[in-house]
Amino acid sequence: MSHFTDPAVYERISTVQAEWGRVVVEDVVGLWGARPVDVLADLGCGSGRVTEMAVRALHPRRVICQDVVASMASATAARVRALGCEATESVGDAASFTTETPCDIIFSTAALHWVLDHDGVAQAIHNALAPGGLLRAQCGGAGNLRRASAVSQRIYREVVGKDPPPYPARFAGAEEWTARLTSLGMKRVDCRLRDAPAVFPTPERFEEFVRNVVLTPWLRAVPEGLQEEFMRRVVEAAVRELELTLDYVRLELTAWK
Repeated sequence: MSHFTDPAVYERISTVQAEWGRVVVEDVVGLWGARPVDVLADLGCGSGRVTEMAVRALHPRRVICQDVVASMASATAARVRALGCEATESVGDAASFTTETPCDIIFSTAALHWVLDHDGVAQAIHNALAPGGLLRAQCGGAGNLRRASAVSQRIYREVVGKDPPPYPARFAGAEEWTARLTSLGMKRVDCRLRDAPAVFPTPERFEEFVRNVVLTPWLRAVPEGLQEEFMRRVVEAAVRELELTLDYVRLELTAWK
């Protein structure tokens, strides 16, 4: 689902994602109300920062901590258990997610765009939800990082001498997901795009974030002797052309089974 492998690093740099996650958790609380939660699943749980917010707000009996990276699922499960809640680790991408016990709530933040099989993701979520269950997810949507990507691709070509490899993410539109969830029989489907620019206070903060989050797939493809030149030139261009801003677009998904 993602290219992040170190929970400690992701925990340190994921302030942007944590803020998006806070909004998702608040939405879930408002939508679900005071009803008890038996099983809660977090798809693409990362280091567990947002999962912990959800546990503190919803007090579920059990949490399924799902991530493609085993160390992330394990770190999240440990955080959940430290709160006195039962936790199950699930390793794999969201399109292959299964559970023997249906979920009352499935949520996800800043993760589902890393899975290219969106039909598979939607089907897996539908299969895993209990009747009356809630999906609330947020991920990269159509137009996500368009300006930042164009700048980075140009510099990649200048430094490496060829185009970068395809970016391993799928940024889908709201209409596409509305049709996908509706075709599965989901109810009260609400899918929408929103702009969510992230502004960084210093070039150093920008560099740390894009090195470990946005540009990791392309940075790995740059020859080792050229990687630091590539990063230096990206940051310089970000100061000149992007005002240290990443032009995020988020796809917000809400639906009931």
